Amino acid sequence: MENAARFAQAKVRISGDGKALAIEDDGPGLSEAEAELALARGQRLDESGEGHGLGLAIAAELAQATGGALTLSRAGLGGLKAEVRWA
Repeated sequence: MENAARFAQAKVRISGDGKALAIEDDGPGLSEAEAELALARGQRLDESGEGHGLGLAIAAELAQATGGALTLSRAGLGGLKAEVRWA
């Protein structure tokens, strides 16, 4: 949610249904290659702000530890969609 708030132009949408949680924004989003890099521990795609590049990697590890998976894709709002889906 922190990344969505930082990169959104005006909108962040959070939705879920008990088996999935999605956070979407209307920011610049990421390419497929950037999305893959963003999930690597310590990888920062934006060097202009604060942080250590751990947030998405930790979120992915927590999702996996609880039987889920984190995916990054294009949001309906135009930016990034981060979704954790549990089986």
